[in-house]
Amino acid sequence: MVSVWYNRNMAKIKSTQAAYLAGLIDGEGYIGLVKRNGTKNFICIPVICVVNTNKEIMDWLVAVFGGFIQKRNSIKYNANARTAYSWDFRGERCLSVLKTIQPFARIKQPQILILIEFIEEYYRRYYMKGSKGMPDSARAIHIQFHQHLKELNSRGNGK
Repeated sequence: MVSVWYNRNMAKIKSTQAAYLAGLIDGEGYIGLVKRNGTKNFICIPVICVVNTNKEIMDWLVAVFGGFIQKRNSIKYNANARTAYSWDFRGERCLSVLKTIQPFARIKQPQILILIEFIEEYYRRYYMKGSKGMPDSARAIHIQFHQHLKELNSRGNGK
C-alpha cells in the first residue's frame, strides 16, 4: 500500500491534471460519506475513491494529489478478475481535491457540490468533538447528507 495522504500544494496542480482526475472520478469514482463509530453514535466521513486495475494511474494519483492506495481482492468475487487498486482520500482533505476538480467534473457535479457544502458547514464543526459530542440535530443533518449522496450514487438512477 502506498500512502502519502495529502498534497498541500493543490494550487500547483495543472488544469489538465485536475481535468484528468475529474474524468476518472466521473467514470470510475465514488464521492460520498461513510459512517464511522457504530450505528447509534456515528459520524460521517467524506471520501473520494477511484478504483482501477492500472497501478500506474493509482501511483500517479498519489504522486500528484496525495491520498493512499489499497489493493483490492477482486478474485474472491470473480476468478478471472484482474487485481484492482483503490485510491482514497478521506476527511477534510477531500475539500481541496473537490474544489480543484469541480470545474471539470460533469457526471459527479452534484455529489461534489453537496460534499463541499457538508465539509464546510457541518463536518468541521463536529468531527473534532467526536461522534459522542455531536447533538442529535447535527446527527440528523449527517444522515440527510449521507442519504442524499447514497441516492445520487446508486446504480441505475438514470442520471
